Amino acid sequence: MAMRNHIIEVGASEILQTAICLVHSARKTIRVTMNAAEEIEHPLPHEYFLLLQKKMDAEVLIQRIGFGAEEDFRPIKNRVEIDHAYYEFHHAKSQEYRRMLLVDDQKLLLAKRDEGSNHYFYTEDEETVEYYKKYFQSCWEEK
Repeated sequence: MAMRNHIIEVGASEILQTAICLVHSARKTIRVTMNAAEEIEHPLPHEYFLLLQKKMDAEVLIQRIGFGAEEDFRPIKNRVEIDHAYYEFHHAKSQEYRRMLLVDDQKLLLAKRDEGSNHYFYTEDEETVEYYKKYFQSCWEEK
C-alpha cells in the first residue's frame, strides 16, 4: 500500500475498503479503537464482522478498545456480540479517543479530526506506528 516512512491520505469513500484490506492482511494481531456513538450512527457492515471471525478462527488476536458511555454500548452489544478466545474488548476510561486500526503492529490506518471533519491516513512509518501503539497500550492498561 505505502512505502515505509510515508503517510498517505485515504479518501473517505475508500476508508472501509482500505480497512477490510488491512484486516485481510493480518497474521498476528488487529488492534482497533471504536467510539460507541459513531458505531451506532454509522455501523460497520456485517461483512467486516464475518472477516474478523475468520481472522479469529485463524488465531489472529483482535483487541478492541471502546470509548463512550456504558449505555451507548448496549445497542451495539445487542447487534454484535463476539465471544471468541482470540477476541478481547476493553472499555476505555480515558476520553482521549483516537480512531485507529493497527495490523501486526506494522500497518496503521488512522483518523485525524480537522475543522469538524475527519481525514484518514495509512502508514507503515515506524515512528508513527510506535506512537499509536503506545497510545493503544496506555488505553488498554487503564484501570
